[in-house]
Amino acid sequence: MRIENTHEPLVDRETWDLVQGHINSRKRSRKDDEPQIFAGLLKCGECGWSLSAANTKNQSRYYRCTQYSAHGKEACSLHFITYNLLYAFVLGRLQYWLMAVKENEDAILERLLQSSKKQRRTENARDEKELKKAQKRRQELNNLFAKMYEDRVKGLLDEENYSMLSVKYRTEQQQLDETIKTVSARLEDAKAETDDAKRWVDLIQKYSAIDELTAPLLNELIEKIAVHQWRKDENGKKVWDIEIYYRFVGKID
Repeated sequence: MRIENTHEPLVDRETWDLVQGHINSRKRSRKDDEPQIFAGLLKCGECGWSLSAANTKNQSRYYRCTQYSAHGKEACSLHFITYNLLYAFVLGRLQYWLMAVKENEDAILERLLQSSKKQRRTENARDEKELKKAQKRRQELNNLFAKMYEDRVKGLLDEENYSMLSVKYRTEQQQLDETIKTVSARLEDAKAETDDAKRWVDLIQKYSAIDELTAPLLNELIEKIAVHQWRKDENGKKVWDIEIYYRFVGKID
């Protein structure tokens, strides 16, 4: 017998449903029925396309840029990372954050907020510029429709051209309305930074320890992982730059 809502939940129902939706949408298996714990999370740091799993001749798993695989070096660089290297890095970062939260939750919350504010300022500036541009163009289209109607009444614009322009401008209006709605929503969401930081801290605190990576754990805590083209350090060794974007708080490493 299961009786729901008998105690205070660690996360609210909205957050739970959101995370479960992401987990279900990313459940994939290889042909040999081996689950892919990173499915849907990996992105190319250069072109933004997904990274797909593949095996070497000795069956070692690695991930490569799907755009490079499909279109070659004209589209992106030869871009790959081994499963073992990626696994070790992500596990280490999650273990670090879990320990940091347990040692001083208030300090981590403040760190998350400061990181979020810096990242948000850049995103907000871009969104505000895009919103103003869309709103300006929307007003221009309103004026064009008024002018077209006057020209039609005066006989300066025939019915065929009026209909053609009307369809064109209405389509653009619909696209602008969708842009304005989407960007406005993003700007509104920016006001909820504190709540988002607390949500992520609550999520990771559910775990007493993180000893291994699983698909549910990764999907619950991480939004995406951007893997950049490897480079060589001053000693000639290959180095991969990996950016983890955590759910609700973005990139904080």
